[in-house]
Amino acid sequence: MKKIIFIALTIGLLSFSYFVVKLYNDFSNIFTEPEEVKYDILTAGAKEAKDFTTNKRNIYIAYRDRIQVIEKNGKSYILYKVDNGDIRSLQYYDNKLYIIDGPNLISFDLANHKKEVLMEDIPNFGDYGECKLMLKEDKIYIAIGAATNSGVVGLDNKWRSKYPFNYDISPKDITITDKVNKNFGAFVPFNSKNTPGQKISGHFPGNASVVVYNPKSKESFLYCWGIRNVKAMDYDSIGNIYAVVGGMEPRGYRGVQGDVDYIYELRSDTWYGWPDYSGGDPINSPRFKSTSGDKLSFILQKHPSSNPPAPYYQHKYVNSLTAMTVDRKGDFGRKDLMFFYDNSNKILLSIDNKGIVQEKLKLGKNSEIIDLEMYNGSMLLLEKNQGLLIKLTPANETIKVSYKVILIYVIVFILLLIAIITWKWKIIGAKKG
Repeated sequence: MKKIIFIALTIGLLSFSYFVVKLYNDFSNIFTEPEEVKYDILTAGAKEAKDFTTNKRNIYIAYRDRIQVIEKNGKSYILYKVDNGDIRSLQYYDNKLYIIDGPNLISFDLANHKKEVLMEDIPNFGDYGECKLMLKEDKIYIAIGAATNSGVVGLDNKWRSKYPFNYDISPKDITITDKVNKNFGAFVPFNSKNTPGQKISGHFPGNASVVVYNPKSKESFLYCWGIRNVKAMDYDSIGNIYAVVGGMEPRGYRGVQGDVDYIYELRSDTWYGWPDYSGGDPINSPRFKSTSGDKLSFILQKHPSSNPPAPYYQHKYVNSLTAMTVDRKGDFGRKDLMFFYDNSNKILLSIDNKGIVQEKLKLGKNSEIIDLEMYNGSMLLLEKNQGLLIKLTPANETIKVSYKVILIYVIVFILLLIAIITWKWKIIGAKKG
């Protein structure tokens, strides 16, 4: 009988150990280093999601032709649907959803479901058409990306067949340098040429810029420009605005080697250098080369500034950073800690106000986070490839222990228990003998 009890106890302990190991491995499919957070998957059906936004009660997820709502009680349904929609970005403010649908900014009233077009003809049909939205105080910030990699429409721009006359529109008057490319012009359609000293008239809204829309006055204005493609925006507790910006890539007629991604602090009435500067450095500096290895030339004859702002943070790679949020309340540690996602290495990073960067979370190799947002003391992550909306919550300070450590303790406990039972069994056997 004692032998049967011993065998049953051993099987039970081993089963429990297997369960703990399986639980850890399942968790690691999403997070490979989940030391200091707890997580919940709020939805697993967001594969084609474009963006999301929140209020205190609900989460709103945007898809190309619809918007899904997840209520606080877990109830989920389609709130908004449009035929032939082209939803790019989404933001909540004052019981309305603000939506970038194709070239338009529209509002959708959650009370009466009325839709209103607020801005039209946003030039977002190029390489970077997401038009990320950010709410700050009572204003909507709209990031309009560049149409091209570095100012010139080329064979790398796959949208040419659909939009053959599309090109970068400058939000302010500029003049093209005398040393122009003989065959392919900048700020003009494909296969068009510039003339030396050609003047390009500014147009609002323009590409590679951030504009502000005031829902109360229904007025809009240019905030900053020369900012290539904002992938994410947020602000800290004192109102400073930060943005993840992609660097120029080694492709097209003016391909650039040596550039990387950045985080900039965005200031009003400021030119950030694109297409002739990146990361605060001129494109003809030794840091950059063309894809043919030659020195690159300026496009603009006269720059709005000879010293565009340096980035707040300079990454190691280009086309790598995809999302960002600022922890204004300090829910995950230090107040105003900034979190951003490195898609090349599948790492959630943080940077503090002293410029110290830390790896916070390692995700699985198939993960791609496209949006981050703080939400009621937690952090929401929108994962593109598996279609997950994930909620991260700081682990309780009293039990903030690594799952790896817990696993080791469980295994040691099991082995120790087996050893004690075996030892006692031998003692009982010796007494009987």
